[in-house]
Amino acid sequence: MVSDKWKDFRAKFKDQTYSLDIWNGCLQALRKYLRGWHLNLIGTQRENKLCITKRIQEIDLLAESRLLDMMEWEERIDLEKQLEELNNLEEIYWK
Repeated sequence: MVSDKWKDFRAKFKDQTYSLDIWNGCLQALRKYLRGWHLNLIGTQRENKLCITKRIQEIDLLAESRLLDMMEWEERIDLEKQLEELNNLEEIYWK
């Protein structure tokens, strides 16, 4: 991904441009692109965490009113695993 974006940014410069200016321009453009990509990724992870948490709460409410069947238990366990993975990724990010 990085090398493809670098090539795209590099193609925007004319051949007569000084090489250090090209490098600096590509670096700035790449930094800006990666910052936006990262913010989008964090937003997606937050949305996923909220959806998973909401679904777990829905299943818990069902469990209070009746016995859950095997598929519902499996779904809840799978959702807990997904939530744990997202929490681990977030913890790694902050370290």
